[in-house]
Amino acid sequence: MIRAYLLYTGDDGHSHVKTGSISNDAMVQAEYTQFKETDPHSSWDWHADPVPRYVITITGILKFETLTGETFILQPGEVL
Repeated sequence: MIRAYLLYTGDDGHSHVKTGSISNDAMVQAEYTQFKETDPHSSWDWHADPVPRYVITITGILKFETLTGETFILQPGEVL
């Protein structure tokens, strides 16, 4: 099993995170694939993502924090 996180908008209008897992043989249909490299120690302002996305960290870590203070760290090989 691969650790996975779901970042979603709750009934209160705020972002929340659920931690779970996805099986190693799960299949997901995608319309396109995009690769993006993020500079070390960079950050993005609060934003709403216009489309659902899967984020898979290959190297390094990604730290997420919601407006209400929920946090999690995406490690290499984990899925958002």
